[in-house]
Amino acid sequence: MVNPWGKGKAAYFPWTPGALFHRQGYPNTSELVVDALEKVLGLEPVGGNLPEMVQVTHLGRRDGKGDLVHLVNHSGHFGVSFFAPAVLTDLRVELSWKSKPRTVKSLVTGAAAAHAWSGGKLTITVPRLELFEAFKIEA
Repeated sequence: MVNPWGKGKAAYFPWTPGALFHRQGYPNTSELVVDALEKVLGLEPVGGNLPEMVQVTHLGRRDGKGDLVHLVNHSGHFGVSFFAPAVLTDLRVELSWKSKPRTVKSLVTGAAAAHAWSGGKLTITVPRLELFEAFKIEA
């Protein structure tokens, strides 16, 4: 079910697809949710070359002055157990960004992150991802 909400839309599933996916793990459940987010609600996905075992959270400030991109490496997650994740290298995160950002900073290392902006797309280079990484992007 889709309804207007504020300046956008809200989608409602009368069941819990996240719990079903957690319990059974079938990709068609997550693909249904992705289709609803992208095709029905019009959200643009985060791109790049991240493996499916990397969880991405992209949060934008309401005032438009910056964003947070958080990556969690779930490669060590197996069933209900969690082991040390495999270290991933040479990754890219791509997202829409209106203009060249003032700064992109790793919140793990505190250092400036390698990035490029062109044609409304921001690409952040992630040379090494262990358990997690977070980037603060300032407009």
